[in-house]
Amino acid sequence: MLVASAAVGPNQATITVTSGGVTRTAAVTLTVTPPLPTLTAAPSSLTYTATKGAADPAAQTINISANGAWTVSDNASWLSLSRASGSNDGTITASVNTETATLGSNSATITVMGGGITRTINIALTLNPQASSSITLTWNANTEKDLAGYKVYRATSSGAYGAPIAAIPSNTTSYTATGLPKATYFFVITAYDIAGNESAYSNEVSTSVY
Repeated sequence: MLVASAAVGPNQATITVTSGGVTRTAAVTLTVTPPLPTLTAAPSSLTYTATKGAADPAAQTINISANGAWTVSDNASWLSLSRASGSNDGTITASVNTETATLGSNSATITVMGGGITRTINIALTLNPQASSSITLTWNANTEKDLAGYKVYRATSSGAYGAPIAAIPSNTTSYTATGLPKATYFFVITAYDIAGNESAYSNEVSTSVY
């Protein structure tokens, strides 16, 4: 009796024996139960590292091994999956979006379910802050006797200045802007007197942080 060739469920057959002109038959029933469900997901964890403002890290693959249908889901807005379901063996691609993640450590879980079995994959994303730099400005001293100091203005578009970013005492003719992420910056300086009167903007200067 070859169980491998029988269908799942009851299988009917008849055995016939003939001897000396006499025939006898016997009914045979073979019941084949379905295989137990299987489901594995590997690896059991994925780790990503990225820098805010830079390209997202490469997607990673999860391998699914099963003997039936399965579904997959995640629990984080910064995590996306290439598919939501499948059957038997297959793969899932997991991608992260650093624009919707927070600086520092981010964690999430991918859940794969099928045949009454649940597998989880732990996801860790470390999002580092964008690299920053500094810019130093220097200028010639104003010789007005009632000079009180200077004001520094910064913008990322030419001429689009708001409130000053710093007020500098009259005996100082330099300023260092720190913690600047990569961009092009525009600067102007004004002088103001003890009565609060402020000069027009100086000539505009620009520089880029890479």
